[in-house]
Amino acid sequence: MTRAGFTFYEVMVSVGVMLVLSALAVTYSTSTREQILIFREQAAVVSMLSRARGLAAKGYTAGSNIICAYGVHFDETDGEIIVFGDFGDSAADCTDVNYAYDAGEELKEYTLHPKVSMSADASDIVFIPPDIEMKADGGAVSFPVSIRLSAGGESADVSVAASGQITTN
Repeated sequence: MTRAGFTFYEVMVSVGVMLVLSALAVTYSTSTREQILIFREQAAVVSMLSRARGLAAKGYTAGSNIICAYGVHFDETDGEIIVFGDFGDSAADCTDVNYAYDAGEELKEYTLHPKVSMSADASDIVFIPPDIEMKADGGAVSFPVSIRLSAGGESADVSVAASGQITTN
């Protein structure tokens, strides 16, 4: 008499292999989710920096306001990134500009995902038209400036060189 089917040991080995594969899949999906989150936020940082640099190169003005510089402000505590225009006085000169973010100068704001933390070498990176001279924290910080984003065990960097080149790592 022959019996069709699997033995108890064959079934147990199959279940064990499936459990190991399931555990690996869950681990990799969590890691992948963190990587996607970090890379999405890294792209947002690059986009904000590129926008400020592009506005400075173009010489954009906001209505009747004289904008002497464009920059990006990094608020590590709140996870906010703000593109701002550093406004000059109404006399069309830029003698009173501090090359730093002040309330009311916002052009665009972005808030990082709550799971992502940010650390930056400078809180303000400023692009000064027309030849795109650069300053970090009003000239107090030298270039290159790095912005590090991290979530869980994953991290990504964005660097800004003195020439205005933006790179990612």
